[in-house]
Amino acid sequence: MAALRNCLVPALLSIAIPIFGSVAYAQQTYDVVIMGDTQFFRTTDPKLPVNTRNAVSLASNHLQVMAINDFASQVGSNYVGTIINGDLTEFGRNDGDYNQLLEFRNYYNESNLPKGEFWPGLGNHDYENNVNDSHENNAALRMVQYLMVDTIKRLSSKHGIVASDVTSRNENGAFVVEGSLSYSWDIGKDYRFIQSNNYPDYKVSFNGWHWENPFWPTSRDITRRYVAIPSSIANGWLMKQLDTAVSDGKKVVLNMHHPNSTPKGVPNKGEWDKLDTLMKNYSNIEAVFVGHFHENLGQCDGGFGDTIGHNVPVFYSGTPIYATMLVAKLGGVNGLEVDRYSTAQGSARKLGTAFGTCLRW
Repeated sequence: MAALRNCLVPALLSIAIPIFGSVAYAQQTYDVVIMGDTQFFRTTDPKLPVNTRNAVSLASNHLQVMAINDFASQVGSNYVGTIINGDLTEFGRNDGDYNQLLEFRNYYNESNLPKGEFWPGLGNHDYENNVNDSHENNAALRMVQYLMVDTIKRLSSKHGIVASDVTSRNENGAFVVEGSLSYSWDIGKDYRFIQSNNYPDYKVSFNGWHWENPFWPTSRDITRRYVAIPSSIANGWLMKQLDTAVSDGKKVVLNMHHPNSTPKGVPNKGEWDKLDTLMKNYSNIEAVFVGHFHENLGQCDGGFGDTIGHNVPVFYSGTPIYATMLVAKLGGVNGLEVDRYSTAQGSARKLGTAFGTCLRW
């Protein structure tokens, strides 16, 4: 599979990387690829032998990256980047035959993706399912580290993000991380994107050792790592971002993984209703993009309806597992447009609009 990875060459290396944060693009229309659930090493057939399963997962993600590059070559400078809405891995593992995060980072990185632009979030398989279910919480800690350092720090140092909800500090010989890990960024002068990870009301606290990862931002002398993830609704972070977007004259696109906010797989309409109530106070939210249900593509009902707030559409983002993705077109004369795409055979093929339509495999 190393040969596969080596052949992934960004299609648009000659195009200047746009500047995000508070700096606007020179052009007016932009295409953003939105997908979810790379989920190394999940396939459509759970009965496959481990080696076969892993190979199938690697191949499907290879074709997905090829298709993203193909799409970028189709639209030229209109392409600005790729959003990945959670479940980057099956269990956040990085050992033996299960180098899940390592393989995600091998495929989805600044070298393989056009313009080097991508904005990942975490899903339930990355950390929720793993809390107190791996040795010293190493799986959940690993994925928190990836989002905090490899993502938020990378984006901040590269070209800035509007805001992030994470702090860290050394305290009494321990390393403490606090915050929902959510972050926001601008595309063009009109749109603000928010990445809410698993779902906005998700909350958990855990701790453990974490010594094998050289990217963890502290020395090995630190005895334990403590993580406290609050609800971004309860702590006011999400509301503050929505208020700021109103003040800044921005339209909002909200991203998350779990569309019906289900802790440990148990549907919880109360969690979804909290977000619905909050969103009804903001008329500038244009869309919500989610993952989790692999078979869905487009505007689908995941259990609590296919809209939220003031009739805001909820779009299921697709997955390499089923060779699908969405493309959001921003700034056109028709406003926000969202289309469904097939990524089979490594080519990006438009299937039609995602508004009011839902494909299920």
